[in-house]
Amino acid sequence: MGARVKLHGLAARPELNGRVGVVDCRKNAERWAVQLVTSDGMRDGLTIALKPVNITVLTRPPPESQQRGRCLEVKPAPLAAARDAIPVHVATDGLPLSKESDEVALLNSTRGWKTVRGLKAYTRDATYPDLYCYFDAADTASPINHFAMRAFTAYPNDIGGLPKRGIRGDVVCIRLEPPSGTCGGEGPGGPMTAAAFDDGASVMGHPTETSIGVEEMRDTLLFYTDQDAQSIASDRDMKRTMARMPPEMAAMMGGQMPINLGQFMMP
Repeated sequence: MGARVKLHGLAARPELNGRVGVVDCRKNAERWAVQLVTSDGMRDGLTIALKPVNITVLTRPPPESQQRGRCLEVKPAPLAAARDAIPVHVATDGLPLSKESDEVALLNSTRGWKTVRGLKAYTRDATYPDLYCYFDAADTASPINHFAMRAFTAYPNDIGGLPKRGIRGDVVCIRLEPPSGTCGGEGPGGPMTAAAFDDGASVMGHPTETSIGVEEMRDTLLFYTDQDAQSIASDRDMKRTMARMPPEMAAMMGGQMPINLGQFMMP
């Protein structure tokens, strides 16, 4: 995924021959979903399913070392940016560390951020908030990070309110450890440590890998361009909580999130 391709040999849609697109995913056994882009690298809203015979690869995906990392950086970009033009890169900040305070200090010293804040978020298919995203709340000069504002503001009150001028500049992201507790609590609420769990393990059907894929992040960013992050988070929080409750308790509540979960938590 993410390869830039050129279309050719389309008899039914000859006007598309010569157009450039980005491969999003495999549509079925015979075709790939290709997102067409404009000459300036913006999405034009058209995605079509094409056979390999009708596409020529112009640029191939980057090497594995650039496709996954324990810390990713998301730079500002227009929401209309084509998939491969969404600026997601493996970062070299040395995160995660064992303590959030150490991570904040590191970002202060290496990036010069003045007011480091963090927000948890869901990736596109996660069953728990599996990302922790840092940014500089004191930045008022950099461009607004529109993708971050859409994807990473599921819990804006976690930091006492978002900056009035929005999330600006770069955002760095790491994995959160999976939730713990009888009724699916959110866990410690901070970034995971390197030894929190092993790569390839699974919690509630979700892989608990310490690394994050660039394409996984792009999937997440694209997903939230037309989805409300707070609504998605609320729905998934409720489903996770209800799934871990005794059946009779869930039935009694009629599928609704209790006002005070503390009354149902075991000591």
